[in-house]
Amino acid sequence: MPMPLASLVPAFALQVEDKPFFPHLSNNPKNYGKEILPTKEDYLANGMMPEKRVQFDKWFDQHKNEPFNLDEQLAAYCTNDVDILMAALVAFRKEFLEVSNGLDVLRESMTIASACMKHFRMNHLKPHHVGIVPEKGYDNADNQSLLALRFLKWYSEKNMVNIR
Repeated sequence: MPMPLASLVPAFALQVEDKPFFPHLSNNPKNYGKEILPTKEDYLANGMMPEKRVQFDKWFDQHKNEPFNLDEQLAAYCTNDVDILMAALVAFRKEFLEVSNGLDVLRESMTIASACMKHFRMNHLKPHHVGIVPEKGYDNADNQSLLALRFLKWYSEKNMVNIR
């Protein structure tokens, strides 16, 4: 889903900690292993949407004098990202299982498009109405890119070998 990671928490009503504010401009090797006091600019506050900026200003006023250990906070920030992604993936999978009558999007599809096509074929396409083509077609042939075929032809001619 094309949305910021922080938006996944309310979108799926996830039971995880909200994405914290992080001073991305302070993430610099010279600050590793130190306690710092990041500025509002370090948090890229001027680029925030108005509603988020109000939340940030309130949060910053409460925490601006607290020492910020970049090493610890970076680890916590990244762990939070993983927690959000994992919870969102589990929620998405559960919702897709319910909507599609049991299609496990993580086990049976590589892309959202293929998952949606499987859902359509399983739950909406009636037998004998439109041909239900097997996923890899009827001849089960592998498709090759034009570039790959040209390379093989070149290699065959250059090395005087027959490639099938």
